[in-house]
Amino acid sequence: MKLLFCLGVLLLSLVGCIAGPQARVVRVMLSTNSPNWYFSVDRTGIPKEVSSNNLTNMLTHLYLRQGDAIVFGSTPLRDRSAASGTWDWIGRYCDSNNVAMYLYGVDSSPAGWQVFSIPAYHWTAPFNYPLKLTNASFFYEGTFLGKEQKGYDSMLNKISQTRPRKVFILGSLYNINRSLPPMPNPFESQRDRLDSVLKAARTEFIEMDILPGF
Repeated sequence: MKLLFCLGVLLLSLVGCIAGPQARVVRVMLSTNSPNWYFSVDRTGIPKEVSSNNLTNMLTHLYLRQGDAIVFGSTPLRDRSAASGTWDWIGRYCDSNNVAMYLYGVDSSPAGWQVFSIPAYHWTAPFNYPLKLTNASFFYEGTFLGKEQKGYDSMLNKISQTRPRKVFILGSLYNINRSLPPMPNPFESQRDRLDSVLKAARTEFIEMDILPGF
């Protein structure tokens, strides 16, 4: 009986972990020196170089959804090159799964490479209701920080402690057809607190609009 009880507790713990909040930040950049791509999930540092086929396979197996985000370090191509087909696939994938897309850097420039070194904080909120803090969850590189006010406070505390030179604060995709502010987020009423923490930490907030699609 004791063994069964322990197994039951373990099972419930695993279910709780699986059912807990999750949000991922994927970084993608097209190489200028080869037909390959650079790719990472929930981490800064050296990205992995992959082929177009491997990139689409990896994204497929991640099962990205509303709440997740992709940050591009190079501009989506609309020409007749081999890469344009991969860009089209990524656009359709994000559109059908409601994945938020952001663009940082231009055409694999030195600024674009920074996409892999700038730490990313991330908030998620319901697709139709992104403005309420009570609906939001907060993450750091995929690690859950907390919900609601506690999550926001945890994000501010971590920025204050780590004092990064630059930082991304990304959001989940929202319904752009609703009458919402230009950059809706759940902590707008407390934006002054974020600004104060960033100023004290001497951290530059890289603020980007969600791409409408490509």
